[in-house]
Amino acid sequence: MIIVMKSMMVTFLIIAEFTTYYPNFEWDNTPVKQGNTPSIAVTTSTSTQQKQVEQIIIQHMLSRNIATTDAINISNHILTFSGKYNVDPYIILAMIELESHYQPKAIGKHGDTGLMQILPATQRYMGITGDLTNPEVNIHVGCKYLAYTQNRFGSDLGIVAYNQGEGNIVRGTYKTNYLTKVKKIWLTIKK
Repeated sequence: MIIVMKSMMVTFLIIAEFTTYYPNFEWDNTPVKQGNTPSIAVTTSTSTQQKQVEQIIIQHMLSRNIATTDAINISNHILTFSGKYNVDPYIILAMIELESHYQPKAIGKHGDTGLMQILPATQRYMGITGDLTNPEVNIHVGCKYLAYTQNRFGSDLGIVAYNQGEGNIVRGTYKTNYLTKVKKIWLTIKK
């Protein structure tokens, strides 16, 4: 009885230590058939979900005639930085489509630059350096700034603040046209 309890305690400690180092893993609870050696079968549901999101993002860009290599590159940056800052990757994709039509070198009339049409002042405010025509830098700044505005104003008004500035939200002088367009694209991505 004592040996069984010690064995169970050791097993519990091993599982506890494993889950501490690998918190996103889920145990495969498939029954082990007689005669088979038990193994630790682990799946990463997060990885599977991320692959599905990646495929949806890439397929959407391909449907917009974006080159495969560009779609993969943009998708990688969207997934990296939307995950880092906890923003919806489909919203980021919708904003890129609306802001620049996937043109990394796009320059707006106010100096807004790149895929997410980032102002140099916003880049400085976010504390990220680099060339805004570089998709990685641009998406990094865009995701960080959207996370900031959404944390400050909420999900929808955060999207509006991204486009029209924080001051317009504070003063109540904003319009929701941009939000409507982003959500319309977002819905086509989610289909």
